[in-house]
Amino acid sequence: MFRRLEPALFLAASLAAFAGCADAPVQAMSDARQAIQAADAAGAETAAPTEMAAAHDGLKRAEDLMKAREWRAAKRAAIDAHDSATQALAAASKPR
Repeated sequence: MFRRLEPALFLAASLAAFAGCADAPVQAMSDARQAIQAADAAGAETAAPTEMAAAHDGLKRAEDLMKAREWRAAKRAAIDAHDSATQALAAASKPR
């Protein structure tokens, strides 16, 4: 009886292990949006236009990947957007 259940148990365990990988990167997207808003509020569009363009482009790419249900790629793009916005915020915060 257990031999018949082994493939089913293996399949169930495999699906459970991958279930965490199949979630939309909601937190990463939120973090990216908040970082971009903070950088915008600090005037980073003027102080660091290249970084802000990268942040906006990265967020757009992440949103497109979310629509395509490419969770891992979307998360990576959102993290990249967050990092670019953080760099822009740092540049905007430097005394002139």
